[in-house]
Amino acid sequence: MTVETRYFTSATDTGPDGITYYLLQLAKTGSYATKSSSWQTATQQSQAYLRIYVEVFHADGTATFVAAGAVITCNNGDSRVLKSATISIPETSLEPTDRIRVIVQYSPDGETWTDLGGYEFMTEELNTTILNAATWTVYYVETFTSTYNFIYRRYVNEITFWFDGDYDSRIENFTYGEIVAVVKKHIGDGLVWYDST
Repeated sequence: MTVETRYFTSATDTGPDGITYYLLQLAKTGSYATKSSSWQTATQQSQAYLRIYVEVFHADGTATFVAAGAVITCNNGDSRVLKSATISIPETSLEPTDRIRVIVQYSPDGETWTDLGGYEFMTEELNTTILNAATWTVYYVETFTSTYNFIYRRYVNEITFWFDGDYDSRIENFTYGEIVAVVKKHIGDGLVWYDST
């Protein structure tokens, strides 16, 4: 069983769906990046929320839901504050070519969730057959402001997620099964299956 800390990094790669993703890696790249979203309200907001949405990301570009959670509260006036929360990951079967996709989401009210603006995150192919049941600890560096805009005559709320570089946004206790050797076999008309050894 492999237990890792995975950092949200600014490194990018193309996912199996042809879209660009940030990478969840074992080490930071040294260059920070951000993801942010904004919305307007008639009154000032004192709080907003972040969480992660976790999926198995298959080689054909489809995805299967695993879990959502690790909710943190972002307070108006927070400026690059490090906060953490936990999420329970159930045991999940994988194909050797599967990745894990993590989407950072925000909510103005803690009930309705929207993907935070910018690229999502994914791992490399994990080359294993199981994502182990585990409690992940997720660390976020966040900024949240709710400021009156005299042009709009409304409050503009902006939430930002900071990662990589000097910012230690990460997932601890990322746990998956033993790495297996994969043998690709071709049969007949080009059908393929995978054996683990």
